[in-house]
Amino acid sequence: AITSKDALAKKVDEICVKFPLDAWKKYARCLLKDRPVPEVIKALEQLLPQLFPNASGILYMYAGTQTDLHKVLSFGETVISDDVSMVNDALSSEGYGHLNVDRGRTGGAFYVPSLSEERRAEILSEIAEDLSDPGRLLPGGLIYYADILFNPVYTDLLGLTFASDFQHLHPTLIMTSEVKGIPLGLATARAFGVPLAVCRFRNRASDGPAVCVHYPTQSGEVRSMYMGTKNLCSQDKILLIDDFMHGGSTAAGMAQVVHEFRAELLGIGVFIAMDEPEEKAVGDYHALLKLSVQDGKRIAVC
Repeated sequence: AITSKDALAKKVDEICVKFPLDAWKKYARCLLKDRPVPEVIKALEQLLPQLFPNASGILYMYAGTQTDLHKVLSFGETVISDDVSMVNDALSSEGYGHLNVDRGRTGGAFYVPSLSEERRAEILSEIAEDLSDPGRLLPGGLIYYADILFNPVYTDLLGLTFASDFQHLHPTLIMTSEVKGIPLGLATARAFGVPLAVCRFRNRASDGPAVCVHYPTQSGEVRSMYMGTKNLCSQDKILLIDDFMHGGSTAAGMAQVVHEFRAELLGIGVFIAMDEPEEKAVGDYHALLKLSVQDGKRIAVC
């Protein structure tokens, strides 16, 4: 029998054997002793094959002004390796977007969400089919969809969908309202790489100072909406994301918040919009799915 302590020691020894410790020590000594650049490069040249014995390429960017490391690795002074092309080809072939590459000293590679028509239709059709289950119908013509929005598998895909549909607008901030709008807005903000601002229906002391707007609902009730003053500014270009639109009063309230901050409203994206009433509180919006009451309360892709 072997004790747990001995088993752990044995596992540590196995890991240490695989790790090129001597090569690391040699490379570290070259750096610490301020050796000439050629000696540092030579030590690194011996280290890399031990660290990456099966590597076919290294994703690497280098300005090449102080050392000749790019020559050792057979790269140009500012080069993205073939790995970027492979990732870009994979994203494009799967219909999820592409990589943009900016060359130069301050360049880089970044992901641009751009779903293909086939991929977008596949994602939304699957969600629409799931939401069309009669067991999801609720009183008042509503539908249960919280399990979709609080599942990161779905919300990440929906965020990519919104980012694809609105990519030409280049927003600087995404705005949504609590509660179910938060995961959808956060996924969209992540896809765009911008912050998220959440409109709340009551102000909390921890939110700090806030601006309050009052807006009418479809039933005639006047509700309040709060937005912290530190969340956005007049220079922001804002995309509104709403989880569900019946009469459009919540989206209209958020649009009023944008107006109060003197920011720019770029557009309104909605996860599910009811086909009735036909006239909404906001005139221009883009919905991913439509809830049709006349068609047996079915969900359809817009």
